[in-house]
Amino acid sequence: MPGMQASHRYLCLRRSIGKIDKVKKLTKQVIDETPFPSAGQVFVRDTELPGFALRVTQGRKSFILEKRIRGRMRRLTIGPYGPLTMDQARRLATIHVAAIAQGTDPAQVRQAGSVA
Repeated sequence: MPGMQASHRYLCLRRSIGKIDKVKKLTKQVIDETPFPSAGQVFVRDTELPGFALRVTQGRKSFILEKRIRGRMRRLTIGPYGPLTMDQARRLATIHVAAIAQGTDPAQVRQAGSVA
């Protein structure tokens, strides 16, 4: 659509498939003020740590990390908001980012750990 910013087009596209993306610095206030959607899910992406986001579904808020690992986009669930604070989740996400940079796939490590 002429005159429409790319980010707005993306937001509209995501909204049409049941997901809404917002980009903000994640803070406790932003997380607490983000409403639960009536359907689908909402992603509030952090501006400080690329790939770090809050996923909001009906009745649940969870921290996630999305990164390209060995050519595939992977989404790792870090944990639920409440038991984890935003600062704790950001630290865990930073650890995962460092592991990914060293060639480790945290999702495979987690799967291997649950099998044992």
